[in-house]
Formats: sequence, structure tokens, C-alpha cells
Amino acid sequence: MGILQSDVLIRTAVEHTINEMRKNPWLIDDVFSDLVNDPLLNEIYGQKEINNAKEWFLNNKIEVLLKNRIDSQHIPCVTIALGESTEADNEATLADGSTHVDELTPSRIGKPIAYIIKPFAPVGYDKENGVLQLPETADISLVSAGMLVFDVESGNAYPIIDKQAPNSVVIAPGTELTLSECGILPQFMVWRARRERAGFRESYTIGCHVSGDPSTLLWLHSIVKYGLLRYRETLFEARNFQISSIRSTDMMRNGQFDMGADNVYSRWITISGLVENDWLKSPKRVIETIRVKDPTMEPDTGIKICSNLDSVIEIVDPEKDDVWVTVKMKNGKKNTLSRK
Repeated sequence: MGILQSDVLIRTAVEHTINEMRKNPWLIDDVFSDLVNDPLLNEIYGQKEINNAKEWFLNNKIEVLLKNRIDSQHIPCVTIALGESTEADNEATLADGSTHVDELTPSRIGKPIAYIIKPFAPVGYDKENGVLQLPETADISLVSAGMLVFDVESGNAYPIIDKQAPNSVVIAPGTELTLSECGILPQFMVWRARRERAGFRESYTIGCHVSGDPSTLLWLHSIVKYGLLRYRETLFEARNFQISSIRSTDMMRNGQFDMGADNVYSRWITISGLVENDWLKSPKRVIETIRVKDPTMEPDTGIKICSNLDSVIEIVDPEKDDVWVTVKMKNGKKNTLSRK
């Protein structure tokens, strides 16, 4: 979703309102139905006022413009202006609580997936047992079941079932390989990135502008307001502009428009709502295998655990095979991890 384009969404809603009412003039009757349903208003205004509003609306082009792009002096018109956008205090976080993860293809982000073992000429292949022998220079320590043997010539890939010492991998018995050149690919040919989110309270100002008779401004304001309410659920809530509220200013003369002898009158509607913006963290590869080296053999590699305890923690059972244990600090220096 990314950053919600609320101004475009609201402009689309206003344009949709105008187009729908042109196609379905009976909606205008519903906008002003109070003029006939209320006995007092019916006596003063009635259906005649509704017909006047309908005739004016259907016979006037109403443009919908962004406020900073009023390059047309065509009146009537509706303008959309961005107001404040403030992160909601009650939802302010580091956005690190999200568990949503997107999978990204290498072609989409321009980051190819590297070979685990670059293409090589196989030393041998036992088709009956599916055993593929790699050159002695190939390091299979990071190869694991599920990774793929990629046949460069045919373009086919075959899952690895197991690996065998010293330098062989096992695929499905009976698999046909060209044996000209093969490589080892990761099992997961995608990148993953966590999608994080933050909530914002945003507001927009919708200006209704007419010239001449100020009563037409009341008609335009009512029509735009009707559309905002009518499509609040289907266009706003459904597209992440949530819990919206609407307020309007009074009518005023607007000197920003130069219409000669005609006065321009404006009334503004402010709509505010809660939106959710999200973004992707840096893409990461999927961890498929881990190689742990014994630091007693290579002191600068492997896992190191520091401890200031006087003894090994009780939950470690040194009698079991393949158990890593911690060692205490000596003379302020960290001791490397030892293996039982």
C-alpha cells in the first residue's frame, strides 16, 4: 500500500459524486428532499427549488481541481487542498511490532539470488542412486536438503534430498542430468522484507466556489457533502481513510478569483480521518542453513558467549554429546566458547 494518496482519493470521490448525479438526477431530489418533506420548507421552497437546483447542476460544468492548480477561471468549481498530517499519538510506535512480511522476487528489486556453489563440471553422477559428485574445491558445508541442483544447460532444477561426505549431494534417483555444468541454488529464490506501519490523522479542505447568485453555492455545497457522506464507507473506509469526520465553514466572498463584475462565493468543507501508512524494511535473504565453527580451532570465528558466573549454568548437561557450554571471565578478558 505504501503512503496513502488521500488527496487523490478525495478528489476521485468528488468527481464520482458529480458524474453519478449527472447520470442519475433522481439523486439530486434526494439531496434536497427536506425541501418537500418538511411542511414549512415545502410551503416556501418545495419541488420548484429542487428543480432549479437540478437545472443549474445539470447545465453547468463543474471542474474538480487541486488548490495549487487553479489555472482555470471556470466557475463553478471544487478545489481540494491538503491540510495537516500528524502521526496519531495514541498509535505512535517504532512500527517494529508488525509481523507482516512481503516476499520480493529478485527481478522486482534488482537483487539477484547468488549461487550457494557457482556452476561447476560434475566429477561424476550415479543416476540410479541420484548421487552427484562435486569437485574437491567445492565447499558443501552450507548445502542443505531442499536446496536445488541447477542444470545450466537444460535450465531445470532438482531438489537436494541429502548430502554425503566428502563432496556429494543426493537428488531423486533416476533424474536425467546433462552433466555439462551444474550449480547449487538456494531453496528460497526470494527476498523477504518486513512491512511496518504507522497511523496518521490527516485533514483535507474541499472548496466549493460559485459566481453570481450565492444560492447556487448552497446547492453545490449540499451536493458535495452528500457525496462525501454517501461514499464514506465504500470509497474512504474501504481504502484505509478511516473514522472520517466532516465540518463546513460559512459562506464568504472570495477575492482570489477574478470574475470581473461577478462576485465569487466560497464555502469550505474540512474532512479529517485516520490513515495508515506502511513501508518495507531492507530486504533480507531467507536463512536456510547455519555453519558453526569450533572457536577452539579457529578463535576468531564461531559463537562466543561471555559469562561472569563462577560456574557453568546448571541446565547444561556436559555428559551429553554436542553440547556447547559457557566459560567465565578471567582477568577481564572474554574466553571463547568451548565444546564438550
